Amino acid sequence: MPIYFFDTRDGVDLDLDEVGLDCPDLAAARFEAARGLADLARDLIPQCTRREFSIEVREGRSTLLKVSILFEFSRVHNCLELIPNERLCKSRRSVCPD
Repeated sequence: MPIYFFDTRDGVDLDLDEVGLDCPDLAAARFEAARGLADLARDLIPQCTRREFSIEVREGRSTLLKVSILFEFSRVHNCLELIPNERLCKSRRSVCPD
């Protein structure tokens, strides 16, 4: 079975996988990359308003595929749901900081 390496990129920072993982084929490696990226995003996204992550799958020195995700948070001012520590300005239907 080939050994695939899963290098993690967070913005411009790249963390090289030095151990690798035995996968029967590239489709299985793609699945592992997607699952790893979902785990990474779940752990890191709550800490930010914009972040881009990717996992680059390689065999030896050749990059074979890249799985990426972009997370961006933006506030919609006419939304009635409140974020903790904010109040609704009823006259303008916008969120005002306390």
